[in-house]
Amino acid sequence: MQIPFAPKQRLFLTSLFCAVLLPIPGCELKEEQPSLKQSYIQNNLEIGQTLHLSDLTKSAEGTVCVLYPYSDRVVDSVTQSARINAYLKARDYRGDEGHWEFVVVEPETVSLSIFKRSERLDVLAIHSIQPEDKAKLPEGFKQVNCASLENAVITKIESQDQISLEKRILLGMGEIK
Repeated sequence: MQIPFAPKQRLFLTSLFCAVLLPIPGCELKEEQPSLKQSYIQNNLEIGQTLHLSDLTKSAEGTVCVLYPYSDRVVDSVTQSARINAYLKARDYRGDEGHWEFVVVEPETVSLSIFKRSERLDVLAIHSIQPEDKAKLPEGFKQVNCASLENAVITKIESQDQISLEKRILLGMGEIK
């Protein structure tokens, strides 16, 4: 019989396991307040501007990844993927239609910043970007799913939904080359 655990209990038990039974570097799962807050980005980043994500984190060292709706892990080829995926699994994280996230890995912590999808702010998906939206990205902006905190930037663009024709604000992550 499997005993159900709440996400905080699962995080505690996984942290305990990592700290006591399996002391390997990077296994720690210190709970951290999200450094990338939706309200700050929504209210302080203007359309067309870019913002270095390291300006919002404690350290410029680390990795940041976007988890699109329904994504619950990062691909294994990403730097720090084992640490990120262990963190997500410990939290029993499940992606859904209504949210997307940034996972930030800094030297001492891993944090998950959850963003609710809306017309006021949604994610610009790398796999389905429209040509007219691509043209609105800042010069030299290369959209990526994961990047080092040192190089990662975000930008906002205004887009028109192809079906409803409603305007939406989209946030994309990338690097400036």
